[in-house]
Amino acid sequence: MIVDIFKYIRRNRETIDKKPINRVDMLIFCWISYFNFHFKDEVKIEEFPIYLKDMFLEDSGFKLATKKFFKILSKNPRFKDFVISDFICEKDEEKTIQYASIVIHLSEDLHVVVYRGTDTSFVGWKEDFLMSLKQEIPSHRLAKNYLDEQFKKHNGKFIICGHSKGGNLAIYSYFKTSKENRDRVEYVYGYDSPGFTIDLSDVEDYQEASKKVHKIIPQSSFVGMFFEKSIDTNIVKSPPWVFMQHTGFAWKIKKDDFKYAKKRTEQSKRLAYAFNTWVDNMTLEDISYFTEIVFGVLYKCKARNFLNVFLHLPKYGNSIRKEYAKLSKEEKALFKKVLKQFFAAYKEKKKL
Repeated sequence: MIVDIFKYIRRNRETIDKKPINRVDMLIFCWISYFNFHFKDEVKIEEFPIYLKDMFLEDSGFKLATKKFFKILSKNPRFKDFVISDFICEKDEEKTIQYASIVIHLSEDLHVVVYRGTDTSFVGWKEDFLMSLKQEIPSHRLAKNYLDEQFKKHNGKFIICGHSKGGNLAIYSYFKTSKENRDRVEYVYGYDSPGFTIDLSDVEDYQEASKKVHKIIPQSSFVGMFFEKSIDTNIVKSPPWVFMQHTGFAWKIKKDDFKYAKKRTEQSKRLAYAFNTWVDNMTLEDISYFTEIVFGVLYKCKARNFLNVFLHLPKYGNSIRKEYAKLSKEEKALFKKVLKQFFAAYKEKKKL
């Protein structure tokens, strides 16, 4: 029987000593990382309902789905006794940082380091844009330092994972930590996470270390194919909605693993090709300038995040138009040029 993640949680109630941890469980852990744990140094998953109203971020979407997710998770014998600790969260518009991570302790000797992906905040998406400048982003450095700290604090083995940008941070921190630390890692999972514009292959054991890294994307992946050119990926059967499938709530699951597909959808291939070609053909100066223009307009509209823009489109859409009208001729010209380049790349792929 093919199920979604909610039915998986309801059906899969055996503890990990009877049924080992798997890839679906790791996606569940990734989703947990999107919410706040500032109210306690440590918290068990079974305590989630007590703190539920305080756990939601202002910049998070899918609240109804996530409340349902947390409630059924907290009652499940497979998950309820896992302990969450070492929560850290940093958001700084001036430094362009949107970062968070947690550790989930499955036992005294097995720990999962989970990195949060991009929320709906403008600063989170601006930081993602900076990846295209072929440099480390601030969250990369935070992620690597956090992982090193966890290796010092906790004995035993580790699994590292993250969804969206979080998967990128998981893979980055794994390759940037020491070989001694990498030897303590069992697996690294990136769920629909973007690739890299920087080179990670300069570590001494890159080929061997790469065997522990697993990237998992949905059929209609868009975000997960940013900057991705050759990495081995596992493709999960999912609905054809390019953006909604990114959350993982609708990914198809069979027994204790995902239901896999042989290839991505044509729409996914077109959008990913268009984006990667678009970025490759732009100068770093144009990318940087375009990023500042776009997010300068968004910050001035005072919507705070993309979720607010979506929910109040007439109000903020009008504000965005007014701020765009204030741009200089040079800024408007670059904005139009960059968008024209993207659509040209998209049309080119359609002809291939």
